[in-house]
Amino acid sequence: AVPADALITKSSNHALAIMTADCVPVAIFGQDVGDGIGCIHAGWQGLVNGIIAKSYAKLSAKSTAMQKPKAIIGACISQGSYQITDPLAKRICDEVTTQSLVDMTASDLYDTIIIPSDDAGKVNIDIVKLARLELEHLGIEVVNQSVPCSYLEPTLYSYRAQTHAGKSATGRMALLIAKKQAKT
Repeated sequence: AVPADALITKSSNHALAIMTADCVPVAIFGQDVGDGIGCIHAGWQGLVNGIIAKSYAKLSAKSTAMQKPKAIIGACISQGSYQITDPLAKRICDEVTTQSLVDMTASDLYDTIIIPSDDAGKVNIDIVKLARLELEHLGIEVVNQSVPCSYLEPTLYSYRAQTHAGKSATGRMALLIAKKQAKT
């Protein structure tokens, strides 16, 4: 196993896997045989640092003019279960817009991905929506509309759910994408 937040390949008959515990797993693929595939681990820090854009740039460079790229977002923590401080939320929105990772102002992004929390000084962030906005900004179509919540779904693993329940946090989930060989 290689420690990385993204893997890409153009090689046929290969599968890529990315491990997550609440972060957003993203699989990117094209419709043509010559297109590569990518698997991305996108937590809030990766989203702020442009992991999706950087991975797609490398994937596009390996592919032959990737036409109509698509993505699938895997199970991860939902907005209702993901609480952060308001200053961190503002910093995330500022950094994402400063790097032009989405096509909106920081205040518009804040209004789109942040909702108030019942806890003072805390807000809930929608990292699924942030990942979707970053993908769409790159011209990548997200093919799934709903994403299961790792925190709320007992059959999925959630680091936050485990630690909030006082249990040891040892699990992970894997998102896999495979590229099959072209027919000759």
